[in-house]
Amino acid sequence: MTGINRENNENMQVEKVEFYLRDNIFDEFKQLVKEVSEFSKINDALNAKEIKEDCSLKFSFEVLKKTYNADIVYLMNKNGDVIISTEYDNGKSLKGNNYRFREYFKRALKGNPVIFSATGVTTGERGIYFSAPIMVEGNVNGVFVLKLGVHEIERFLKDQNCYCFITAENDVVFISSKKDLLYTYTGEDIESIKKELITTRQFPSEKIKSPDYFDETKIKVGKTSYNYKKYSILNSQWKIYYLNDEKIYRLMSKQKKVLLIGNLLIAVLVIFILLLIENIKKRFHAENEVIKNEKKLRTVFDSAIEGFCETTEVGIIQNINGYFEVLLGYEKEELIGKNIIDFVKEDSVENFKKLMGIDQRACNNSNEIRLKRKNNVYIICLVCITKILDENSNQITSFIVFTDITTRKLSIEEKNKLNE
Repeated sequence: MTGINRENNENMQVEKVEFYLRDNIFDEFKQLVKEVSEFSKINDALNAKEIKEDCSLKFSFEVLKKTYNADIVYLMNKNGDVIISTEYDNGKSLKGNNYRFREYFKRALKGNPVIFSATGVTTGERGIYFSAPIMVEGNVNGVFVLKLGVHEIERFLKDQNCYCFITAENDVVFISSKKDLLYTYTGEDIESIKKELITTRQFPSEKIKSPDYFDETKIKVGKTSYNYKKYSILNSQWKIYYLNDEKIYRLMSKQKKVLLIGNLLIAVLVIFILLLIENIKKRFHAENEVIKNEKKLRTVFDSAIEGFCETTEVGIIQNINGYFEVLLGYEKEELIGKNIIDFVKEDSVENFKKLMGIDQRACNNSNEIRLKRKNNVYIICLVCITKILDENSNQITSFIVFTDITTRKLSIEEKNKLNE
């Protein structure tokens, strides 16, 4: 990566981080706590003599915590006592604790929303505290607080392959891609800041450390040193130190290659899945059309005024329609499984067998045969047999259509007798 490309990459990364912190963190949560602090239920809770553990406001705080992925949400009275708190660490609560020494509380008492970075004195977890005063007729009646864990920001930095560390207003590193840099003091007088932290308890004073080496371009902690470039962000309150070591760039390049390969594999997988889905859609559409056609065929089959009979290659009846029952006078259960030839009159059997033996897919060969009804009466039918073959030209089944022409045939015969 060339020098110009590196600088452009750094600027883009820093702008991305600043945009994320400003729009997704600071502005959003500052506005959120301000709006919540104006809820009438919050002021009602501050004025209540007793607050039940299962009060609706606590439930609302829990929903707020889950929705915004916050660490803790709580309400303090004007003395600094926590009167309602969400749970943390498997059921623990801040309720009953007093945090009047906290800067986010003291500054909020002056009537303005506050953003404050600190390590929890109770939880021991780093976070950004967003607080807002509860105002009643121009006076502060309490303070609403939402703590957002810095792990959200560090996860963002990792996802963006942004190697850096961040300091807030007192020059202590409290967010970092490199854990060995946490709680490093980048100012000039470490003893002074330690004394201040003992009072404010913003960060654990015993963890504050000086770098082994620190100048305008390099920082060293222990045996590890990093080259960096400093940027002031968020109205110069926070500073981001962008790490630009050669080894960092090599690591980033390697990660980008891995990411590129990963994205390529994902793209191939997505294309495969899309093709599979398209194929499934086509199959589903085709199957749906088959079902529709089968329904149409079944409707025709069942409602036709001709006898339909489906048989095997040797004539075993597999299915019939209602009119075929009428033709022969038998119930469906009496016909299924029987051979159709059993219901053909003896003088028509040979001819019928020839029709059944015709070897072609669609049969237009018709012939007259006589069928025996259950009451031993014979009827004359016009027969058409259609064979269904598979892809290897093997017969699957036969459809036989019987058209009753008895009345017409007898009328013709009667007419011929009269003409003789």
